[in-house]
Amino acid sequence: MATLEITAFPESTRSHLERLMAEELLEPRALRAQVDTHLKLLREAFLTSSNVDQALATALTNTCMALCWMNGDDASEETSRLIQVAAHYFVLSEDGEGDFAMGGLEDDRLVINVICQHLGREDLVVELEEDEE
Repeated sequence: MATLEITAFPESTRSHLERLMAEELLEPRALRAQVDTHLKLLREAFLTSSNVDQALATALTNTCMALCWMNGDDASEETSRLIQVAAHYFVLSEDGEGDFAMGGLEDDRLVINVICQHLGREDLVVELEEDEE
């Protein structure tokens, strides 16, 4: 598998991604807990705001969880790092776009999709509803 270049990601996300790629690798269990906690925060936001796309938040959570479950002992360091970057980008509330703002999860979707495609997991790519028509 070729190394994924930072230029594969939207420009607005790159500064966050460069920092995330340099982070120390965490245990997969810790990543899953972080993703689960972020979904809980998003669910709380659903109750008070119509800005957060509940279906997209749930789909991104499911994809991040599936990626985290791929992150086992047999995963390469690059695979583990990319999975962690996807999960951490999702749990960052203030990344390229604030997650709690209207359309704020779109940058998360784009970053996660680039990583899924690079890892050969097109089945985990999150499409927008209008993309599926």
